[in-house]
Amino acid sequence: MRRALIVVALLAFAIPVFAQELPQRPYPQGEAFPLGAYSLQPAEEMAQVTPFGWNFGHTYGFSAEYLDAALANGLYSLARIPKLSDEVTWDTIRERITEYAAYDNVLWWDFPEELRYWEPAEQEMLVRIAQMTREIDPQQRPNFMYMPTHATAGRIARDAPHLDIIGCGAYTEYHHMPRSWIRYAIEREIDGIERAGFEVGRDYLAGQKTPVAVLQLFYSGDKMSIISPIDARHDFWASIAAGARGVLIFSYWHKRDGGVLQATWDAYAECAQQLTEANLGPVILFGEPYEDVNFGITGGPQMSTPFEPYGYTHEIRYPSLTLRAWTHEGHLYVLAVNSAERSVTARLFGLPETAAEAEVLFETTQEEGAEPARRTLQVTGGSLQDSFPGLGRHIYRIALPQT
Repeated sequence: MRRALIVVALLAFAIPVFAQELPQRPYPQGEAFPLGAYSLQPAEEMAQVTPFGWNFGHTYGFSAEYLDAALANGLYSLARIPKLSDEVTWDTIRERITEYAAYDNVLWWDFPEELRYWEPAEQEMLVRIAQMTREIDPQQRPNFMYMPTHATAGRIARDAPHLDIIGCGAYTEYHHMPRSWIRYAIEREIDGIERAGFEVGRDYLAGQKTPVAVLQLFYSGDKMSIISPIDARHDFWASIAAGARGVLIFSYWHKRDGGVLQATWDAYAECAQQLTEANLGPVILFGEPYEDVNFGITGGPQMSTPFEPYGYTHEIRYPSLTLRAWTHEGHLYVLAVNSAERSVTARLFGLPETAAEAEVLFETTQEEGAEPARRTLQVTGGSLQDSFPGLGRHIYRIALPQT
C-alpha cells in the first residue's frame, strides 16, 4: 500500500497530500459491499463521499494520477483500460495494465465499454484484455465491462466467460420503463450468468460471477423524466432485493444536470450510509439465503406496472413486492420493496415460529411527548403485517432462537 507523500495532479492547484489508509477491500476480493460512483470528480470532492460509505470511484479521463487522488482520499478505483485505436496499440494497453497493477487501490479492471461480440475486432479486445490482466496483474483483480441498458441475457451470456463482474445499465427513466423494471434489469444479469454455465458467487478465479447494479443519475431535457429522490431510494434497495451484490451510480458528475439532481444524489448517499452503518454488507454478501419467507398483499395493487423489455415480444409483470431474506449472526433479515406507485399492505409468512418481534431498521415511532423509539412489529405464528408507501421499502431484523 502506498503511504508516501504524493502529489495529486488532478487538482486545479497541486498540493502535497498524504495517502489515507484504505478501507476494507470491496467484494469479491474483499468483504465490503461495493459502493461506487462513475465520474467521481473533481478530486477535491472525493472527501465528501467517503463519510457515506462510498468506497470506489471512476473517471473516463483515467491515469495513474487519478489512482493517486483516490488513494489520498481512502478510495479504491476502477482502472480504466483504453480501447484499441490508431493511437492505442496492444503495447500501449500492456504498458497501462503494468503501470496500474502496481497500485493497491485498483479495485476492478474496467474494460472498454459495450464491446460487441458480433464485431470481431471488439470481441478480440474483450478476450485479449481479459487474458492480459490475468497475466500481468500479480493480484489478479476482477475484470469488469459496462454493458448497455438494452443488453439481453443472451448478450450477457456471450460476454460472461471473459468477465468477473457483470454490470448493465439499469436506467429506468432513460429506458422509459416503470420502476419494477429494476428487478428485471438485475435478474437478466443473473439469467445471463446462468445461461453461460456459471453461478453467482465470490470465487471469480474459479468462474463465479458478481452481478452489480448500475443506477441512473443523469438527465437530458425533454428526452426523459427526472429521477427523483424517491425513485433513487427505490432503485437502490430494489436492485439488492433482486440480487445485486454491488451498486454503482452513473454518475456523480451528472448530479449537476439541469440543477435538479443534487437531492437525488443525496438520496443515493443516504442509502449507502444506511447500508454501511447498519453493517448490512456482510448480510447481503455472505448471509445464508432464507427461502421460507413469502407474502400476500392484503391491500393495494397486487401487481406492478407491466413492461416489455428490449428483445421481448411479450410483457413482463411482477408482484408489487420483491422480497429477499438472509440469516446472519443470529438474526433473520428481510428486505421488502414495493415497486408499485401506490401504497400496499402485505402480510409476510414463513418467519420463525418462535419470533415475537421484528425491528424495522432505519425507522422510528414517536408518541406525543415522548422521545422517538425504534419501530417494531409484533410477529405472531411466523407472520407479520405492514404497510408500504408507494415505492417504499422496509428492512426487518428478527432475532433467531439460540441453539
